[in-house]
Amino acid sequence: MTILYCLSDIKKSHQWLWFAEEMKNRGINQIYIHIEKSEGSRNFFYDDLVKLEVMVYSLPHKGKLSYLKNILQTRAIIKKYKPDIIHTSLPLGNMVGQIAAWLSGKKNRVTTCENASWAHDFNSGKQKLVDKLTYRLSKKVIAVADTAKEYLKDNYHLDDKKLLSIYHGLKESEYENISEERITKLRQALEIRKDDFIVGVISRYEFWKGHEYIIKAAAVLKARNQYAGIKILVFGSKGSYSETAMQQMKEQKVEDILMYKGFIDDPVALFQVFDVHLHVPVNKYVENCGINIIEGMISARPQILTRSGYAWQSAEHMKNAYVVDYKNAEAIADAILYLKNHMDEGERLALQAKADAIKTYGLNVKVDKHIALYNELLK
Repeated sequence: MTILYCLSDIKKSHQWLWFAEEMKNRGINQIYIHIEKSEGSRNFFYDDLVKLEVMVYSLPHKGKLSYLKNILQTRAIIKKYKPDIIHTSLPLGNMVGQIAAWLSGKKNRVTTCENASWAHDFNSGKQKLVDKLTYRLSKKVIAVADTAKEYLKDNYHLDDKKLLSIYHGLKESEYENISEERITKLRQALEIRKDDFIVGVISRYEFWKGHEYIIKAAAVLKARNQYAGIKILVFGSKGSYSETAMQQMKEQKVEDILMYKGFIDDPVALFQVFDVHLHVPVNKYVENCGINIIEGMISARPQILTRSGYAWQSAEHMKNAYVVDYKNAEAIADAILYLKNHMDEGERLALQAKADAIKTYGLNVKVDKHIALYNELLK
């Protein structure tokens, strides 16, 4: 069996790398094509695949003329290797890969929908067209979460014969036996004191990630004079909401307890620095899956969550997480204080979350389902 994957917009991805590694271990022949927008900057995903000794091509996207060029190049690669299945994901990967596969006469075309509602959230007519074309050309559409599947059925009218769910999968061993050296290095770099209570947020600044309500929750804690020892640290890229968020932080005067820390080189160890992991998107659908939700689970961190993405299907209040309502700063503040003052209860929630993550979001579960799908298509 030979699978050709056509992707885009990836700089570094544990998810895709772990998947490629496990597929290789199972004897599946893989070819990767990555459509690269940022020419000249280092692509760690490409480097990782090379180290793994998996065939990978990088095709630069420089503008409108690149669409046709990359479609033709992808078609040539398909003709050369004659893969059994073409599997695409992410905007340029979908557009280039699906059209090239169709032009090559390849019927077994699969796509993974990484974000079901993005085109509507940002009112992007271009992305709506790309999504419609992708779903029309694909023989199978993979939704990465139950909410995403529901959204695709309701908004793109995909039927159950075409649509299925396969969740992201974590390599359990990567989250175990994190050395004290890695944790200490991060604590020192972040200037965390022994008695600090760290609320960690891994979420780029987008309006739908709920940063407005995290900022307001910090203001609630200050107004109550209940913020002693609490530090809310935000990690990730700046995103389209960053300027608004920084202005809100100044207006609310919470910059002493709520701080933006950018990217961290060791995101797996970062979870061990958190006393609580906080993730509060603003409705059921905007968080297509939320990998950091299941990373927090498998890392055995107490979590404060709204039920969006993976939290919609997995988070149960006071069983494996502290669940709060959407857009509710008071509830977020209450949850932080509760878990700060009931650390034994937080540990119980965290251990249950880890057990749930291993059962549902293990790497082998994900790979098993992909291979089963591929075998079904080849019958």
